Amino acid sequence: MKRIKVTNWKGKEVEGVWNEKFYSAQVEGNPEGLYRIYIDNERVHITEEEKERLINEASTSKIEEDNKRISLIKREFEKLDKEAQKAVAEYFNLMVL
Repeated sequence: MKRIKVTNWKGKEVEGVWNEKFYSAQVEGNPEGLYRIYIDNERVHITEEEKERLINEASTSKIEEDNKRISLIKREFEKLDKEAQKAVAEYFNLMVL
């Protein structure tokens, strides 16, 4: 679940908690290319462009989260003495093989 702000297909801004899933949507009398998402358990129809924006935003935040985790691991690794660093490196090398 992720807190987001989107603009629905009619131009209204909607903010709340999203379940991070997309569904196909067919709205009677309206153009194709709409997607349905749920924000705070309420159905919201969005355009293809808004869907792409959400995907890009999610990708960027995932990369940022991963980079923070990597930085934390590096800092903790550097705190280890040389013998412990060597043991950790050997362990991960064995896991890769």
